[in-house]
Amino acid sequence: MKCPIRVDESLILINIKKSPPYLKYNYIIDENHVSFEEFTSLLQVLKEESLKSILGDLKTLLVNCQYGIIYNYKGNISGKECFFTLEYEDILKSSFDLSEETINDVRDIYKREFLNN
Repeated sequence: MKCPIRVDESLILINIKKSPPYLKYNYIIDENHVSFEEFTSLLQVLKEESLKSILGDLKTLLVNCQYGIIYNYKGNISGKECFFTLEYEDILKSSFDLSEETINDVRDIYKREFLNN
């Protein structure tokens, strides 16, 4: 994937960076199409939809690497920034509809088997 990519009329994906334990998606908000305030009022909806829409291969990669995602947004006119984070545990839970207890068990097994802790 080559960036920048215009996602829609108001968002441009500038880059994706590895920032352990996260992948960080950096976007520019085109404030000629939507105000920064309008955009930030939708952050909770964006977070919920983003968690539902992570594609299978990416979800597998995130779960295997124990990474979350940071979505960072910056207004192209105001320079204001906002972000939300999808934590690894939330991605894991959404992948398999697991309980918190099972997530902790999976994490312990991973550490014991792969990290020798």
